[in-house]
Amino acid sequence: MLKKCGIAHFFIRPDDQKRYRSYLAFNTASRTVDRNGTPEFRISQIQDIGSHLMEVCFHTGMDNLVLDRLQTVANDIVTCLEDDPRAVLHIQNLVDHDMYTYFHSTGVGILSVAIAKAMGENNADVLRCFALGGLLHDIGKRETPLHVLNKSGPLLDTEWDMMKKHPEDGFNAVKSLDVPEMVRDIILYHHEKRDGTGYPFRLSADKIPLPAQLVSIADIFNALTTTRSYHRKRTRFEALMLMKQDMLGKIWVDAFKGLITALTEGEAAADDKEIRSITLG
Repeated sequence: MLKKCGIAHFFIRPDDQKRYRSYLAFNTASRTVDRNGTPEFRISQIQDIGSHLMEVCFHTGMDNLVLDRLQTVANDIVTCLEDDPRAVLHIQNLVDHDMYTYFHSTGVGILSVAIAKAMGENNADVLRCFALGGLLHDIGKRETPLHVLNKSGPLLDTEWDMMKKHPEDGFNAVKSLDVPEMVRDIILYHHEKRDGTGYPFRLSADKIPLPAQLVSIADIFNALTTTRSYHRKRTRFEALMLMKQDMLGKIWVDAFKGLITALTEGEAAADDKEIRSITLG
């Protein structure tokens, strides 16, 4: 439209930068996933569209329009993994630092559905809730100061206190929207640990909703297999071994086994033999 009017350049006021970035992100996210594409291509599209939608959420907040679009992405995730469970192996984790949180959320949505399916869940509505919960699990971080989110070193106690508020901030961000209770539970409880050392409520074992415990597994694994400023990207095998050695007792073992199954189903991948060798006593 601007080109047709002969306008080649325009100025955006500093106060409008976030709104303009969100406008671009939302229009990018308005594309649809090509369901005739290869699993790798479809996962790539889902991550691209989902990450741009999450960027909108972080810059402008949640509303019913964005929620409706996220539900479409959640359905695309479920459909893609129903067509080919091995599509989960095509999650891309090498992303720009500034886009990490947005890509991470989409990756967690994909992994959560893959784990749930590997554990025998076939109800499409439940799987869509896992996808949406994964997408929105960190939405509360939009209230966390950027210097805390992007810090390369250990957090100070005061900064850690700020970070630990994001599950409750996320719950509050969606409480006025038509979000299923299961998704709200995922947002609020995904950092609780079975030994009671998690946050925000230090719940233990069976007091933590199982969907939140499952998404926690996806969250940890995706973070470990992504390059960050404070750690290198681990291979899938390295990430699983670290989780086994350092986190058993804190995480839901059945969901951890589900993750291993999801990563080794169907046609063999290069690291399948290593992953299949992981045993839980």
